[in-house]
Amino acid sequence: MSVLKLIAFWNGYRYFYGVFVRNFFIILLSLGYLFSPTLLFINGYFEIDLIRNHLESLLNIEKWQFGATALLFAVWWLIAFGLYSKGKSYYLNDLAGILGVAFAMLSLSGMAFWPHKVLVLFFMVSGFLCIYCVSVPIYKWFFRTLKQKEFELALLSAFIVALALYILDGYASIWLNQIFGVSAQYFSFTKPIAMLLILTPWLALISFVLIIVLTIYYSIGNKSQSSKIAIYKSKAQKGNSRIFRVCLRKDNGHNFYSVNKIMACYVILILSMAFGSRATETAVLVASKFDFDAKTPCKESQAAQGGIVLDPALNHVLVKVVASGKTDFIVKACTLN
Repeated sequence: MSVLKLIAFWNGYRYFYGVFVRNFFIILLSLGYLFSPTLLFINGYFEIDLIRNHLESLLNIEKWQFGATALLFAVWWLIAFGLYSKGKSYYLNDLAGILGVAFAMLSLSGMAFWPHKVLVLFFMVSGFLCIYCVSVPIYKWFFRTLKQKEFELALLSAFIVALALYILDGYASIWLNQIFGVSAQYFSFTKPIAMLLILTPWLALISFVLIIVLTIYYSIGNKSQSSKIAIYKSKAQKGNSRIFRVCLRKDNGHNFYSVNKIMACYVILILSMAFGSRATETAVLVASKFDFDAKTPCKESQAAQGGIVLDPALNHVLVKVVASGKTDFIVKACTLN
């Protein structure tokens, strides 16, 4: 009897040790995958000399790392979705997360070697799809609390969100004023993007915490699912083996369903770091495309290929000046054509 207990103990120890080592290497690989983007993200805010001296090497590592692994992961992700989607139905937010992850990986792979605007657009769309995937459960939780007459918690959450948006709007106005030197009221298209860019450090932190929490939560859930399958398997050995096959298929679908939410958070994390480290460049790009007018009555804006007229009397115009690779925004007196 003691020998059987020893064998059972050894098998259990070997199983849990194998699971621990596997999860440890997965976490280590994930952190290593974020090494270069994290340093670039930190350098975008603090400009550390040690990181700046190795900036080109970090950019090259990020380029090849994202390009190769993102393409392989996108192919694997679509194949896995095709296998597990047979005979199953998904909610719209889950489907958005699945497509968002695939679009993100494909666009990241393409941008590593061919940074075209179309790929950047696909990358942004994938981020919004993943945000939709994660935000819908929060939205459902909010209204579920209302139905359960938990008004205090729901109203407190609404108040916190409204206050956060109010503060965020103010910081976005200050930031746009620092970039362009004029009031943020002239940048109606850029201001929502600026609010999102200011949120990128918090989005990165929240998504990172969610990855850890969801990984632990679904790991515990998978252990309970595995124990259920073992019970069904023992019953199936007595007669019908169909029960085991059905339960195993349901467990595989559950695993893919779980990984989908984790990967959606992972895409949000990468997206936040990518755009957060280039926040100023992104704001300038959006403003140049949508807020600056291609044609104005002022000669100065024509020479600068676009501008923003700052008053109805046509006295001043904001123009973009590019000199020695540096972009400046200057307010000039308007000379009518």
